[in-house]
Amino acid sequence: MVTIQRFEGLAERLDAAGFLNMLAKATARSCTDLKASDVHGSAGSAEVRLDCPVNSETGLPETFIAKAVVHGRDLHVFQVAWRSVPSANDVVWGERYLDGVSVKP
Repeated sequence: MVTIQRFEGLAERLDAAGFLNMLAKATARSCTDLKASDVHGSAGSAEVRLDCPVNSETGLPETFIAKAVVHGRDLHVFQVAWRSVPSANDVVWGERYLDGVSVKP
């Protein structure tokens, strides 16, 4: 599943890395065994991968990789997610997808 979200005005209060750190903390509340990569990138663009063996709300494994991008006052978030354990090829596809996304004026 691929999702794209735009949070109008949020970049005035939170940068890309800060948003993804907040997302990881929120995800950890519904997944006690969450494995999260370090948020990497900069204030303007950052990425993270979160792996949950069993989400307490769905009972399913969930994995997602996310990229947050600041554009002016807005924060854009792109996610590739699986309600399963993704294969290595799935993850490569997701990472390539996120590498190719950007926000244009």
